[in-house]
Amino acid sequence: MGDEVHVKCEPDFLTFTGPYDKRQQSTVNVTNDGKKRVAIKIRTSDNGLFKVNMVYAFMDAGASKQLQVRCQPFQFDPNKQYNHRVAVVYTFADESATSPQEIWKTAKDIKEVMMKVVFKAEEAAPAPPEGAAAPAAPPAEGAAAPPAAPPAEGAPPAAPPAEGAPPAAPPAEGAPPAAPPAEGAPPAAPPAEGAPPAAPPAEGAAPPAAPPAEGGAPPPAPPAEGAAPPAAQPPPEGGEAPKPPEQPPAA
Repeated sequence: MGDEVHVKCEPDFLTFTGPYDKRQQSTVNVTNDGKKRVAIKIRTSDNGLFKVNMVYAFMDAGASKQLQVRCQPFQFDPNKQYNHRVAVVYTFADESATSPQEIWKTAKDIKEVMMKVVFKAEEAAPAPPEGAAAPAAPPAEGAAAPPAAPPAEGAPPAAPPAEGAPPAAPPAEGAPPAAPPAEGAPPAAPPAEGAPPAAPPAEGAAPPAAPPAEGGAPPPAPPAEGAAPPAAQPPPEGGEAPKPPEQPPAA
């Protein structure tokens, strides 16, 4: 047949890439680059694995067709050597021929273009760089915050602040901590609602008087009725003597 009857296919091999759990498709451009009309038919090494969009066809000189080859899902074995092929078989076709299938019953000069099928394994995910820390797992949705540390054993619970009360001022830098109340002393009365807070003592002022210890000496009793008045205090140096208190008239 010489160059008057010639067909070329591009590409000259078919490639499919894993995973092979879904159908894949590859396209081949078939061109009649000869000078005469041809009839073609498509053959595969496994008609169950490969499906094509055309089996028989006529092609005029200079015409092109797209051959769609679909690979069906299958169990891929990377250790197995596959030898699958797809072939485009062609022969001269007279202008009077009307059925490309009938031509093959009497065809004598037959040529073919063989295309190898290449299966590539699934590409593995790139490994993280050496020494890189694994990302921290995000907290589970709805996870509770960690519980607060419990108070020391035997410590009383903290009283909640009064409604509307300002927050307590922090102690001055270097100031000694406040002394705890004496054992058995009554608690200090809270300030009246709306009363301004007590002013802090001036720097260097004497500390407030300590409350009497429990069980200490009682305060001095007032003088009995009709008793002599207490002795007058001596006058200050250079001053006048105080006048004696008036005596009530005798009865």
